[in-house]
Amino acid sequence: MKRNAYVFATACLIGLAGTVAGCSSEETANANGDQVIRVGTQNDYPPFAFADDANQLTGYDVDMMKAVDEKLDGYTFEYVAVPWDSMFLALESNKIQAIADQVAKTPERQEKYLFTDESYFAAETVIAVKEGREDIQTIEDLEGKAVGALAGDSYTLLLEEYNETAAEPIELKYSESGNPSEILPPPSRSN
Repeated sequence: MKRNAYVFATACLIGLAGTVAGCSSEETANANGDQVIRVGTQNDYPPFAFADDANQLTGYDVDMMKAVDEKLDGYTFEYVAVPWDSMFLALESNKIQAIADQVAKTPERQEKYLFTDESYFAAETVIAVKEGREDIQTIEDLEGKAVGALAGDSYTLLLEEYNETAAEPIELKYSESGNPSEILPPPSRSN
């Protein structure tokens, strides 16, 4: 089963910046008079968005937005590290005016946010299991089993949607921090 992950890109950023920033009571401009657009992205999602050794946000999504910024007169982008589970709250509260992250386009999100028609990135969804385990080949094979999940993540949304019609729902174990270690059992030790 394939699921494309859509991200906000050039047209989305421009449209979203105008829409959301226009609703704000505080306009922000830099010394050059450019309108400052705060772009939210994660700082722990390599290779797409992460903090480098100098603690500067970088990665494919950030580099893509920097290329847009170079071509867009009258605007300057500032990059803000935002945890994934707070990304849309930050957007709605105008702490950021755009998102540069791996964002799936869903009908619910399309009602609230602007998306581009085309994405600059698409990903295939796969199931990874422990080497040698052959009983899990499809999403149906996950029914009744526990699976790690991050609230709001596009893959979690896919599993939640699947559960609506599943014969036996997949047990979703939600991570608060996004760190799998808090939801996965400790590794077994062999003596």
